[in-house]
Amino acid sequence: MNDMESMVVFLILYSILIVFDLIPMIRKKDKKALFVAVPVYILTLTADIMLSFGANLPSPSKFIGNIVTSIIH
Repeated sequence: MNDMESMVVFLILYSILIVFDLIPMIRKKDKKALFVAVPVYILTLTADIMLSFGANLPSPSKFIGNIVTSIIH
Protein backbone atom coordinates (compact mmCIF):
# COMPACT_ATOMS: atom_id res chain seq x y z
CA MET A 1 0.00 0.00 0.00
CA ASN A 2 1.38 3.41 -0.85
CA ASP A 3 1.29 6.53 1.31
CA MET A 4 -1.98 7.95 0.07
CA GLU A 5 -3.85 4.64 0.19
CA SER A 6 -2.86 3.97 3.80
CA MET A 7 -3.77 7.52 4.81
CA VAL A 8 -7.22 7.12 3.22
CA VAL A 9 -7.70 3.83 5.10
CA PHE A 10 -6.75 5.52 8.38
CA LEU A 11 -9.15 8.39 7.73
CA ILE A 12 -12.00 6.00 6.92
CA LEU A 13 -11.37 3.93 10.05
CA TYR A 14 -11.14 7.01 12.27
CA SER A 15 -14.34 8.37 10.70
CA ILE A 16 -16.09 5.14 11.72
CA LEU A 17 -14.67 5.48 15.24
CA ILE A 18 -15.87 9.06 15.48
CA VAL A 19 -19.38 8.17 14.33
CA PHE A 20 -19.79 5.17 16.63
CA ASP A 21 -17.74 6.30 19.63
CA LEU A 22 -17.26 10.06 19.92
CA ILE A 23 -20.64 11.27 18.71
CA PRO A 24 -22.53 9.15 21.30
CA MET A 25 -20.18 10.52 24.00
CA ILE A 26 -20.94 14.06 22.86
CA ARG A 27 -24.69 13.38 22.93
CA LYS A 28 -24.43 11.91 26.46
CA LYS A 29 -22.32 14.93 27.47
CA ASP A 30 -19.74 12.58 28.98
CA LYS A 31 -17.01 15.18 29.44
CA LYS A 32 -14.64 12.92 31.39
CA ALA A 33 -14.54 10.34 28.61
CA LEU A 34 -14.20 13.04 25.94
CA PHE A 35 -11.34 14.62 27.87
CA VAL A 36 -9.39 11.37 27.41
CA ALA A 37 -10.76 10.08 24.09
CA VAL A 38 -10.31 13.17 21.91
CA PRO A 39 -6.59 13.69 22.66
CA VAL A 40 -5.93 9.95 22.24
CA TYR A 41 -7.69 9.93 18.87
CA ILE A 42 -5.78 13.01 17.74
CA LEU A 43 -2.41 11.58 18.83
CA THR A 44 -2.99 8.16 17.29
CA LEU A 45 -4.34 9.59 14.03
CA THR A 46 -1.34 11.90 13.78
CA ALA A 47 1.05 9.00 14.45
CA ASP A 48 -0.73 6.80 11.90
CA ILE A 49 -0.54 9.47 9.21
CA MET A 50 3.14 10.11 9.99
CA LEU A 51 3.86 6.37 9.81
CA SER A 52 2.03 6.10 6.49
CA PHE A 53 4.43 8.69 5.07
CA GLY A 54 7.46 6.80 6.36
CA ALA A 55 8.30 8.72 9.54
CA ASN A 56 10.37 6.76 12.04
CA LEU A 57 8.70 7.23 15.42
CA PRO A 58 10.45 6.21 18.65
CA SER A 59 9.12 3.23 20.56
CA PRO A 60 7.12 4.17 23.67
CA SER A 61 8.26 1.04 25.53
CA LYS A 62 11.17 2.74 27.32
CA PHE A 63 8.94 5.61 28.44
CA ILE A 64 6.27 3.21 29.70
CA GLY A 65 8.94 1.11 31.43
CA ASN A 66 10.27 4.18 33.23
CA ILE A 67 6.78 5.10 34.42
CA VAL A 68 6.10 1.58 35.70
CA THR A 69 9.49 1.44 37.41
CA SER A 70 8.93 4.78 39.13
CA ILE A 71 5.49 3.68 40.35
CA ILE A 72 6.61 0.26 41.62
CA HIS A 73 10.13 1.30 42.74
